[in-house]
Amino acid sequence: MLDAGQLSFKLYFIPGDVGHKQLLTVFTGRELRDYQMEFPEAVSYPTWSFSAYISKFSITATVAGVIEAACTFDIVGPPTFPS
Repeated sequence: MLDAGQLSFKLYFIPGDVGHKQLLTVFTGRELRDYQMEFPEAVSYPTWSFSAYISKFSITATVAGVIEAACTFDIVGPPTFPS
């Protein structure tokens, strides 16, 4: 059975940003969504597609007003890789 696992990343969180607000809405609503991960052009597979839930969205406020968020996506089903 294929288990694509998780995808984790950090971002600089901007509370008023429309996209960041949408991530929080998807997280709190426990919605399954379709996503794409794009790599630099030099990589053989520039875009991977997958469906996932956001299972973690933790916010950390550090020095100088910088706010970071750590996100984890739980991937459901097989990802799609270009051929």
